[in-house]
Amino acid sequence: MSAPKLIADSGSTKTDWCLLSANQNSYFRTQGLNPYYLEATHIQVILENELLPQIPQKPSSIIFYGSGCSLPEKQTIIQKALSDAFGGLVAVEVQHDLLGAARALCGHEAGIACILGTGSNACVFDGQNIVKEAVNLGFWLGDEGGAGHLGKQVITDFLYGKLAGSPLHAHLLQMGLTRENVLEMAYKRPSPNTHFAQYAKVLSTFQEEAYCQKLIHNTLTQFLQNHVLPFEQKDYPVHFTGSVAKYLAKELALVMQEQGLKMGRIVQKPIDGLVAYHQA
Repeated sequence: MSAPKLIADSGSTKTDWCLLSANQNSYFRTQGLNPYYLEATHIQVILENELLPQIPQKPSSIIFYGSGCSLPEKQTIIQKALSDAFGGLVAVEVQHDLLGAARALCGHEAGIACILGTGSNACVFDGQNIVKEAVNLGFWLGDEGGAGHLGKQVITDFLYGKLAGSPLHAHLLQMGLTRENVLEMAYKRPSPNTHFAQYAKVLSTFQEEAYCQKLIHNTLTQFLQNHVLPFEQKDYPVHFTGSVAKYLAKELALVMQEQGLKMGRIVQKPIDGLVAYHQA
């Protein structure tokens, strides 16, 4: 490999980067760069402050797989920010994170690739291309199974008084959760999905509570029923990537069995699979 290539896998919470070179691959991390929540100028500032100081060598090309990058106008936001940050002399390719997940999880084999991270998504991959894609309604209307969706459910149940008297309710009170700061988090801060996703972590802390078990089971079931079963590809292995898939692997395997689906690989971060895909 004569000139280094920069690969990125970006969710709403964080972005993993790898600089591929002949001698050694170098890994970096920045915050997430979702063009639905951040403008090009904001993304450029993040790149200049968090990424450029870490990179030892300017890449000849960049392949960016990102959450929120399914539409051309959103891809253009990322392309502009990267081009401006690197001086406009680097070839930039922007793809949806779902294609990145498919390439990382399936390689060149057919299968179903799913993302269960801050958000959620799924597709059918034929070994070369995505041939079917689930309907993605984003954080406010969809993202079943994602940390943002789980956190949103915990918070709304708390505010509606459905958790009153439970250790989980007491814990959320100690965290300072109020109606006022929830509304600010939802409607005034950038990237609300990442703020709500933080509250999904309490589900692992209180995993033995019946409420948490039921919520996890129901939301994973919703994800499979809304996004995977409509593909009608029960002969395909179903692979997963993302923090929710990794930390709720046991619950996910149970729900997969209940729905009659074939469990594939679970990989927390797609970046290593993407490195292998592009080096090959």
